[in-house]
Amino acid sequence: MRLLQRNTAPFWYADTAGKEEIFINGKPSGEYTILYTEPVIARGNLSAASGTVRNELFGAFSDYDFVILCDNPKLSIRETSVVWLKKPDGKPHTHIVRRISRSLNSVAIAVKEVCVGG
Repeated sequence: MRLLQRNTAPFWYADTAGKEEIFINGKPSGEYTILYTEPVIARGNLSAASGTVRNELFGAFSDYDFVILCDNPKLSIRETSVVWLKKPDGKPHTHIVRRISRSLNSVAIAVKEVCVGG
């Protein structure tokens, strides 16, 4: 089944690109920051914040806020990706990917809201 284009909304996602050590006063701190690729735009149908379809789709797993359903099963998003629901414009991500379920014609992405950078 295909998604109606008029029912989809844009979202942006970025994949991990490695990590970089944090230096304090020129000395390594032993901590790392995760690096991400440039955000890529995609379109999908954003589910309601609650419902039983989510629980059936991902089994007993319930640590997510809503599901994004895309009609492109080859979307390069991964479980280590981060998501923005509004244009990033240099702002930190607003959601993280918790699970991905791919089928022959679509991909369902379970995302959880996070608070990053204040």
